[in-house]
Amino acid sequence: MAHVADFFVKSANLLEKIASHNMRTYILNMKKNIIAFCLGVLCCVSYSWAGIPFKISPGTAQIGEARSLDGHKVSVVAFLSSECPCSDSHISELTRLQAMYPQVNFLGIHTSVFSDLAGTKAYYQNKKVNFPVYVDGDLKITNELKAVKTPHIFVFAQDGKLVYQGGVSDSSRFSYHKKNYLAEVLAAVQSGKSSPYSFKRTLGCYIKRDKL
Repeated sequence: MAHVADFFVKSANLLEKIASHNMRTYILNMKKNIIAFCLGVLCCVSYSWAGIPFKISPGTAQIGEARSLDGHKVSVVAFLSSECPCSDSHISELTRLQAMYPQVNFLGIHTSVFSDLAGTKAYYQNKKVNFPVYVDGDLKITNELKAVKTPHIFVFAQDGKLVYQGGVSDSSRFSYHKKNYLAEVLAAVQSGKSSPYSFKRTLGCYIKRDKL
C-alpha cells in the first residue's frame, strides 16, 4: 500500500513539473509573439508629427538623429540637395539657426534622385548638419509640398498652419545675401510676433523630378 501511495505522490510531482514547464514555455512563446506583433506594427507605422502636414514613410533613409516634433511651436522643413551649390551655401546658416533656436524643429528633406545613399550620408555628415535629414527618393514629400528649388523652406506652426515658405535668403549664394528671410521669420515668431513674410521667391537649383 505504501508503494502505491509513493507511486501516486511521485506521479503527481512529475505531472506538476511537466505542467510548470509547459506553462513557462507557453508564457515564453506568448512573450515572443507579443514582441513580434509590436515590431510588426512599428514597422508599418509612418512617422508624423504635430504641425507637419506629411508623413515619413517606413524605410525612408535617415541621416542624423530624429527629434520629436511634438510639443514645439515652430517647425522648419528645408528641401536640400547635395548636388546643388545654392543649397550647399545655405547649410551652414541652417545649422546656425538650429543651434540658435533649439526649441525649433528643423527637418531636412534631401531631394536629389541621382545621388547614392552612401555619398549623401557622407555629405551631410561632413557638413555637420545638426538636424535630421530624410532622403526623399521618390520625391513624394517634395511633390506633396510642391517644393520647386533647393533650398526651399517651409515654416509651420504647431497647428499645421503654413507661416512662411520661400528662400532662406534673398540670394542663391548665402555669402552674397542682404536679407536673411528665415532668420527674420524665426526671430519674430519666437518673440510672439507675426511673421514679417509669408512668401519670398526661392532662389536655387530646380529640383529634377525624373532620372535620365
